[in-house]
Amino acid sequence: MIEVSTLWLMILVELLLLTTVVSVLFFIKALRNKRKDRMAAQSLVESIKKDDPRRLLETQNILTSRFGLSADAAEAAAKKISREERLFYQTFMKIYLNRDTLTLPNLNVDFEAAVAPYRSLELESGSQPVGSGDSVAQGDQSEELQRLHDENERLSEELGITMETMARMLNEYSAMFAVDSVQTTAEPEAAKQPEPVVDEAKAETDESAVDPLDSDQEILLDDVIPEETSPPVSELDETLVADLDTDIHAEEPGGDDLAQMADDLDADLAALDEEFGDALDFDENDLK
Repeated sequence: MIEVSTLWLMILVELLLLTTVVSVLFFIKALRNKRKDRMAAQSLVESIKKDDPRRLLETQNILTSRFGLSADAAEAAAKKISREERLFYQTFMKIYLNRDTLTLPNLNVDFEAAVAPYRSLELESGSQPVGSGDSVAQGDQSEELQRLHDENERLSEELGITMETMARMLNEYSAMFAVDSVQTTAEPEAAKQPEPVVDEAKAETDESAVDPLDSDQEILLDDVIPEETSPPVSELDETLVADLDTDIHAEEPGGDDLAQMADDLDADLAALDEEFGDALDFDENDLK
């Protein structure tokens, strides 16, 4: 027979007692946790049951005021929604109390079933959600404002391009006219002066009114009344004009010389009138 020492026996008994105590403590703690979970679940159930009438009434009011449903249709839809919500709560509490690892991955399916009544809600014919007209009007206004904004940007771009084009055209015209004006001012002033226009009809009339003179009489008249020809002052250089003015003032006769010259000219004219008066037969109008 195997003999066990008293020391080892006492150690085994102490370990057994310690394990039993620890097991009892864990069991008691698990029972307390289980009880707490059940108490929490029971509290949730009581809260849901207590709050169910209020939520049912609020859901009916929302369906009636916002979605335009009748009272009966709103009540039926509200009851369906409340039932699906309670089923979701039951599924959640079972997973929590039983630590169900198999049902937890499918919790999203239960949630979709809970919100299905909201998604499958059907409006009655002729009913319209409250505020939907305002929303549509605001949407139309927003689209119109956006369209006008885009149109304004497009017109602004076109206006800018047009203004740039006009500015370039004005610059080109200005440059072109500036070149033309420089070329025009560079031309001689003599070329710009208009040539005298001779009235041929008047000249022929004057020639027909005067009898033809013989060559001697024409030579005498040319000697008495020389033709005045003077080049335009504009063609002379300013220095030459100044020199000519100086020479003219230097050679200008005095007052007595002018009087003598006038008397001689009158005498010559009187002699010519007496000599050729009968041949010429001029009157004062013809001499003018």
